[in-house]
Amino acid sequence: MGRKSALLVGINYPGTKAELKGCHNDVDRMRRCLIDRFGFDEGDIRVLVDADPSAPQPTGVNIRRALARLVDDARPGDFLFFHYSGHGTRLPAETGQNDDTGYDECIVPSDMNLITDQDFRELVQKVPDGCLFTIVSDSCHSGGLLDSVKEQIGSSTKQNKTQSRDYEERPDSGSDSGFGFRSFLKETGQSGEQGGGGVMGMVGALAQEFLKAKLEGNEGEAFKPALEQEVHSVDEVYAGTKSWAPKNSILISGCQTNQTSADATTAQGVSFGALSNAIQTILADKRGEVTNKDLVMKAREMLAKQGYTQQPGLYCSDEHVHVAFIC
Repeated sequence: MGRKSALLVGINYPGTKAELKGCHNDVDRMRRCLIDRFGFDEGDIRVLVDADPSAPQPTGVNIRRALARLVDDARPGDFLFFHYSGHGTRLPAETGQNDDTGYDECIVPSDMNLITDQDFRELVQKVPDGCLFTIVSDSCHSGGLLDSVKEQIGSSTKQNKTQSRDYEERPDSGSDSGFGFRSFLKETGQSGEQGGGGVMGMVGALAQEFLKAKLEGNEGEAFKPALEQEVHSVDEVYAGTKSWAPKNSILISGCQTNQTSADATTAQGVSFGALSNAIQTILADKRGEVTNKDLVMKAREMLAKQGYTQQPGLYCSDEHVHVAFIC
């Protein structure tokens, strides 16, 4: 049995109008679950949260470095796990890209230095043969976050056949809360205009510069894909080709590419991400193994009964559909 290693990231964006409540709780519960149920050593679990300002923050640089280290230290037979709870967004795919969904799905670090589906695709290219890497992303627009991996449960990769490529996103029909990136900018006081005071003003301006450069195709050196800057491997970062598809990676998404993921608070004042809570509930109800497919199907059923519109997805090769969630 190989080594089990994990990176857990939870971002509440405290002090902003786009603040979330449950992401730290999601990470705490998953950490406990990894240790108590799946036998992870505490020293092999890295946690990045924005709870203590004196601790390393879940910035783009810190998340990238931690992900790169997770993969670089892996050996055949190891199991890798990445859990993300926080904001997510999507941008139109770069011109010429044969993207699965027609969009670049992204996670939003605390400094808004976006990490995209293409970045994750390059990352998993480095995973050694015989090593399995599972990603759980409890975030908006997370369907398709791992580019080029086969969609086993969901409809995100079929969206680009019928959807417009306009950036304006359709609002969800349900009442569950979630933020797209434009909403995030608006709620942090950056609703389409440059400027703004304080740290969030600067961050919002930087984020808009990122979007402007991205949409105009002038991103240049400063806006190269995140993992290209940190890991210095450029092979296929821009390729958008189907000639290579990750076979040893699994993504469980909180929703489809055109949906939001809920940040919920119970009557008792306990907050959590809807997918993260569903995973913990399902695992607690069953002592034995739960396959990736069973976990996602049960999560879909549970969230629908609870009134959420989001539909979790499963992305992996055929051989990993019925493999146990976290070996």
